Amino acid sequence: MKDKLWFFAGVAPQFISRNVDRIIGAQQSNAAGQPVLDSSGNPATTEVGRQTYTSTQTTYNLSGKLTYLINENHSLALAGYGNPTKNDGVYVDRYGFITSPAGGSEGSFLANHELGAFDTSLRYSGKLFNKTMLVEATAAYHRQRDNDVPAGVQGQSASALGDLPSISWRGTRNLLDPQLQDSTVPSS
Repeated sequence: MKDKLWFFAGVAPQFISRNVDRIIGAQQSNAAGQPVLDSSGNPATTEVGRQTYTSTQTTYNLSGKLTYLINENHSLALAGYGNPTKNDGVYVDRYGFITSPAGGSEGSFLANHELGAFDTSLRYSGKLFNKTMLVEATAAYHRQRDNDVPAGVQGQSASALGDLPSISWRGTRNLLDPQLQDSTVPSS
């Protein structure tokens, strides 16, 4: 097997833990029901509740290659790469941002997130017809996953929390905005 078989393998685990504070605030209003503004002109709020959640992420970066020299004219190479990742708790992307709005019930932003990819390839290289023709063939497989699995919270099952309705405010738009192109809006 000397000078016929080469290999390498690599594993680089990554473990990240973050604390995410969820602060629930109530907007302050004056006697007329109008919002009280702070010095910056923003509506003033009073903290009603606070909860700290832990977000943990585990990633295993994997790579490996095995090359076998059948003879001086033929070789096979098998390679594999992957980065399976699991994120539990509040989903935070790789830049540290919460990717889902932390509004509504805890079931709307707590989840077990499974993602990552696995790639494998098999490569044949051969010299044929007295080394006048080079033949190469590659077969490869790619598998990627990106699954959100609801998490249970405070004695509530994951399925019960996953079925709770929620509302996400994404900004406001005037219904007469021509960008909406709604056929039911009267033309001017």
